[in-house]
Amino acid sequence: MARDFHDRFQLPIASDEARRRFINRALNDVFSRFFGVEGFFVQGVDFLDRAKLESNVVSSLGEVYLTGAAVAHASKSFLNCLLALESLHHHLGPWPQEKKFVANAIERLLSESETDLGVSWDGQAFRLSGAAELDQALVNEPLRWIRPQRYETVRAPFTKGLQHYLESIQDPAKLADVVTDAYEAMEAMAKIVTRRPQKDLSANAELFISKIGASEAYKKILKEYISYAQSFRHAAPQESPRPTPVRRETESFLYLTGIFLRLAIQHLEAEEPSAA
Repeated sequence: MARDFHDRFQLPIASDEARRRFINRALNDVFSRFFGVEGFFVQGVDFLDRAKLESNVVSSLGEVYLTGAAVAHASKSFLNCLLALESLHHHLGPWPQEKKFVANAIERLLSESETDLGVSWDGQAFRLSGAAELDQALVNEPLRWIRPQRYETVRAPFTKGLQHYLESIQDPAKLADVVTDAYEAMEAMAKIVTRRPQKDLSANAELFISKIGASEAYKKILKEYISYAQSFRHAAPQESPRPTPVRRETESFLYLTGIFLRLAIQHLEAEEPSAA
C-alpha cells in the first residue's frame, strides 16, 4: 500500500528513509509477535522457550541478552534488523508455522517498501540484490552446486563474501573483503580441479584452464582476475591503506567468480558424475 501511495503521488523516498520505515514495520509486524506485549503465539510454548528464542537472536547480533534486547538491538540499524530477522527465522525451526509466518512477512515487507532496498530474500537468508537474472545464474546456482561436503572449502569463503557484501551497505570498507573472499573460493575450487592442494591460484591457473576445457582467451581473463584480487588481498603498508573497490566492480567480480565456479563444476560433473 505504501509503495502504491507514493507511486500515485510521485513522492520520492530516499534510501535511508525507506530503510528506517522497513525497520519500524518489522518491529510492528514481526518482532512484536514474538517479543512484544502481544506475547508468543505458538501453542504450547512456555516462557523459557520464548526467552531462549530471544537469547539466540540477540546472540546472533553479538549482544548481551536481556528481556527486550531483541527489539532494542534490531531497531538500531538496517543491518541489525536484517540479521535479527534472519536469525529469528532460523531459530524457529521447531515451529514451522511460525517460521513460515516470518518468511512471508519478510517477503511482504520487501515488496511494500517505497523504494528498492538493495536486498532480496532467498527463503533462508538476505542477499544484496543486483541484476535478478545474474543473481540467479551466477550467485544462487553456484551456491546450490557447491552445497556438497566436497566443496566445503569453496562454499565457506564464497558464502562469507556474500555476507560481507551485505554488510558493505553500512561499511563500504567490507567491499575489499568481498573480493578476497571470492578469490579464496576460486582458489579452493582450482585446487580441487587440479588436485594440487598446495599450489595457489596463480600457480594453478594454466592447469585449471586446461582442465575445464576453456580457451586461451579465458587464461588471460583469469590472469587479470588474479591480478585484480591480489591488489586487495595482500596487506598494504600502514602508510598506504588497502584500497576499497567500487560497488559495481565488486558486484561484477562476484559474478565473474560465479562464472568460473560454474565452469569448474560442470567439468567435475562430466569427469565424476557420481561425485559432483
